Amino acid sequence: MALVLAFASTAAAQFADYLGPGADTSGASQIGTRSGQVVDLRLYADVSGVYDSGLQPVSVNSKGNLVQVNGLFGEEATLGAYGSHQWEHSQLNVDYRGSFRNYSGNSSYDGIDQQLTLGYTLQKSRRMYFSFTGVGGTLSRGIGALTGYYYLPMPSLVDQPSSMLFDNRIYFADGGVDMTYLLSARTSFTVGGQGFIGRRQSDSLSGVIGYVARGSLQRRMSRTLTVGALYDYMHFGYTNPSGAQTLACMKHL
Repeated sequence: MALVLAFASTAAAQFADYLGPGADTSGASQIGTRSGQVVDLRLYADVSGVYDSGLQPVSVNSKGNLVQVNGLFGEEATLGAYGSHQWEHSQLNVDYRGSFRNYSGNSSYDGIDQQLTLGYTLQKSRRMYFSFTGVGGTLSRGIGALTGYYYLPMPSLVDQPSSMLFDNRIYFADGGVDMTYLLSARTSFTVGGQGFIGRRQSDSLSGVIGYVARGSLQRRMSRTLTVGALYDYMHFGYTNPSGAQTLACMKHL
């Protein structure tokens, strides 16, 4: 384990008489917020014109070269909802966004991209709380985000289409749970785990499945300085078209 310095404040969930300023969170309380502020459930919608170039489908031409699609015009409608609700000892956060896309003269690239992120924080006692997070969705293009450069409001290991060569639909899910215990008003430790899966529509592309085990210990030194140690163990399994798996493990200090 390595000692690290983080020059940033760590926010605790805003419950009445809830925990203390030293608690570390896994992101559940940040879901559904805007500019770091907790808000009630809100809905929104917008319509825009789009122009996309450089799309890379999973196909080749008669010469065996990759086919690249350029210059697609169309329209896109977006619907979304975000916000949170608090009870005496718990908080539920939600963030949803769906984009509906139509290209003029090339309907084969029309599509719907959707992402739903949920977070739930439960105060079990004055010193202990649990944080549950989950995300699921489908994306059809490898541009790294939905329309408007919208990214997931929580860390995820499967929402990484920008690292892929091809624009091919992916179905993904990622869920985790963390337990934080306050040793004192300034010191806390957290243990948790996470599981994830991603599958591509094309049988020619690999999928991924894996899990993470993690733990951390933190000490709040001041309002702007927290000292702590963090350990992550990550396990990845990649499936190829034949159905075989390639395993990879990584430890992060």
